[in-house]
Amino acid sequence: MGTTSVQEIVRQVQRLFGDTSEAQIYAQDILDWINAGQMEIARQTECLQGLQKINTSVDDPTDGIILPDDFIKERRVTYNNILLARTTLEDLDTLRLATTPSTTDGNSLYYYIWGGSMFLWPDPTNIGVDFYKLWYVRAPSLVSQSSDQLSIPYHMHDDIIRFCLMRAKELNEDEQGVDRISGELSIRMAQNREESFTPSDSYPVVRDYAGDMW
Repeated sequence: MGTTSVQEIVRQVQRLFGDTSEAQIYAQDILDWINAGQMEIARQTECLQGLQKINTSVDDPTDGIILPDDFIKERRVTYNNILLARTTLEDLDTLRLATTPSTTDGNSLYYYIWGGSMFLWPDPTNIGVDFYKLWYVRAPSLVSQSSDQLSIPYHMHDDIIRFCLMRAKELNEDEQGVDRISGELSIRMAQNREESFTPSDSYPVVRDYAGDMW
C-alpha cells in the first residue's frame, strides 16, 4: 500500500486549479482543507477504526472511563465479553424508576456517554484485565507540514484532492464546479463506506489527472 504526502496533495490541487503561484489560494489553505477533508471522510465512511481496552478496578467504571482523544463515535462496547446496550441519561432515569436489575452477575447491561467519558450501568463489580472494550470510529491525525502523510486509506486519497478542489472553487464562486464535485464526493463516500467493511487487497493509486475534469 502506498502513501501520499501533504506536499503531493498540495501540488496536485494547485495544478488542477491552475494556481501554482498561489495567486488565489495559499498552500496553508490547502493544508486546512486536507484536515477538514480527512475528518469528513472519516466520519462518513468510518474508514479509521480504533479499539480501547482497559484493565478495570472497582473505581474505574463508577467514575467514568475517559474516551480516546481521537474518538468520533462508538461502534460496539463490551464488558467482560458481554455486549452492552446504548442508553441516555433520560432513558437511564426511566430505567432506574421502572426497575433495577437484580441479577447482573456483577456485570453492566448499559452504557452512556457524557462529558467525554463512558459510563456503565449498573456499576459492575466484576473487574479484571481488558474487561472494558470499546470499538470506535477514530479521527485522522492532523497534518501540519508538507512531509506529513495522510491517515485515511490510500485508495481514498483522490477524494482529498476532490474535496480541496471543491473548497477552492467555493472561494472562486464557481457554483457549478462546487455542485459537480459535491455530487461526485457523495457517490464516492457511499462507495468508500462499503469498501471500508469489505477491504480489497489492491487499491487505486493517487495519480496526476490528464486535465482539470472538475
